[in-house]
Amino acid sequence: MSYPELDALRAQVVQLEGVLDDIAPGAWGRPTRCTEFDVRELTAHLGGALSRYASLVGAGPAPARTHDRVRWWTLRDPDERSPIIAKLTKEAAGDQPGERIRDFTLKAAHGLTDALDRDPVDLVGTEEVGIEVREMAAVAVLESGVHTMDLGHALARGERLAREASELIVSVLDTIVGEPLPVSLGWTPRTLILTATGRRDLLPNERWTLGSLADRFPIIR
Repeated sequence: MSYPELDALRAQVVQLEGVLDDIAPGAWGRPTRCTEFDVRELTAHLGGALSRYASLVGAGPAPARTHDRVRWWTLRDPDERSPIIAKLTKEAAGDQPGERIRDFTLKAAHGLTDALDRDPVDLVGTEEVGIEVREMAAVAVLESGVHTMDLGHALARGERLAREASELIVSVLDTIVGEPLPVSLGWTPRTLILTATGRRDLLPNERWTLGSLADRFPIIR
């Protein structure tokens, strides 16, 4: 099966593999720009997220549509959600060696792409979360793409983002913003992604150029 969201996820998983392959033992404790996590914990966080997404896809038909690729990121208060995610991640990572967490995360990534290899308009999930397969794939692209960038940055391996993933993530962020950004900003896709997800602060001139839109940044946390 091939559809744009799944193709983008497959391409991004290749980038993730490149970042996580053969990490030196001492590098697992490096800090990341997700300041609550080091490399080992951020890898565990990503693996846990991708595993949960696969479980949702495999849960069977959902009775109603509750989420899509935008509502997934905007429905809940990040100030309420973030401490819970951090706590659960640290508990899941425990004292496991980084190599074991890496293997788990890559297995989860491939398990998710396999689970998503089905009709993209199937409605899957539970009573609480119902989402189309293609929308779940788009969520996973954003999750894996941004965190692959984070891990590559922490490990000095480059912010590896597949072209297909970059285009999809930008489209989601543009939809959340809700109106076109001023062309005069001159942002690249990388700049938009880092700024929209709180990994880069707005510069004073950018804040002036954005006007009232500046208050919407970061738009995902």
